[in-house]
Amino acid sequence: MWFFRGLLLVPFGFMAPEIISLVLGRPGSVANVSASTADVLGTSSLLLFVMMLTVTPVHTVTGWRWHLILRRDYGVAMFFTAGTDLTLAALTTGDTFSGGPLGRIAGHIFLVFGTLSVFLLLPLTLTANRPAMHWLGGHWKSIQRLTYVLWVTILIHLGFLFGLSSIFLDALAVSAPLALLRVPLVRRWWHSARKTRSHRLLRVGAALALFGLFSIGYSQLVHELATKGTAAFVQQPPRD
Repeated sequence: MWFFRGLLLVPFGFMAPEIISLVLGRPGSVANVSASTADVLGTSSLLLFVMMLTVTPVHTVTGWRWHLILRRDYGVAMFFTAGTDLTLAALTTGDTFSGGPLGRIAGHIFLVFGTLSVFLLLPLTLTANRPAMHWLGGHWKSIQRLTYVLWVTILIHLGFLFGLSSIFLDALAVSAPLALLRVPLVRRWWHSARKTRSHRLLRVGAALALFGLFSIGYSQLVHELATKGTAAFVQQPPRD
């Protein structure tokens, strides 16, 4: 469990040298952070969101419960990572975000949906605890369903940002199996078949196919983070 929680520190570990340099006012630090924040923190936010979405399908397929707490952990971590990404981008990326903080956001459609995604994370994060669950009662699930709205806004953000290539296609690849396993009919069938231990070959084949599609997109996202994160850590981010 602590291994999976330790992964939450990876994006800030990659960005730590650049952020420290920015705070200390070292030459070139603003340009470094400006070049790295979307690649490192943006990709990290997407990976954290994917990992959060993976928790429920894993339970559906395997019946495991030990990992369910990670859904909250990854969701909260995504809020802080995405919030830091938005803040650093607004403060340091002058060419892309021109016209003051509000103008920097409103001038670009992909930024509008990216910012909206961060704002949608706020109610999800504030209610990701047991006191909120008890206080809100039946309304708690309604608020948590904002996750699906967030899912859509993230894909729109990536679509406008990358077009039909790169990270957007990777995001679609990981989203497809996670969305399919959330379809009520599919989910109920899988739960029933697992409990009665029926349709084993069909379940194994389907699980391998879904895992394969998921792995294609996920491995590319991890590779993107490792490449750009390492460059940020040594404070030599690539310039587009």
